Amino acid sequence: MAKTTKNYAELTPAEIKDIRDALDSFIAVTSDQFDACAEAVAAVAFYRLQRHPTWGRNATDAQKSVSYKHWKGVCHRCHKHVERGEAKFHHLTRGVPNQHVPSNLVPEHTSCHDDEHNVLYGSFDKGSPVSKKRKKTKIDNA
Repeated sequence: MAKTTKNYAELTPAEIKDIRDALDSFIAVTSDQFDACAEAVAAVAFYRLQRHPTWGRNATDAQKSVSYKHWKGVCHRCHKHVERGEAKFHHLTRGVPNQHVPSNLVPEHTSCHDDEHNVLYGSFDKGSPVSKKRKKTKIDNA
């Protein structure tokens, strides 16, 4: 029988804290092992997170193209046509397996995507999603 695993929304605040503590420990140990500052190790970990082929946070251009075709170039938020070059790609759910599949990766106009994340016009901030699966806790801010 295959082991079932939790996605991010199913983790408890205590589990998130424990994972963060384990990551801090990993950074410290790896920093010592490679005689590198913790910031350098954290940067490598961050860049790996962004581009890992299976669980990376950023969809590839190929994944975005498949999503765009799947949704027939229609903005998920306003339901109007969006040009491929203008489309921003929004994940409906983060921290789940196969998060870049077309059913979870939807094209949106830049302005619609900014609205989705409460971004103020002209801001460099990505903002925050309007709705969360789980309430934000003090642990999330640590």
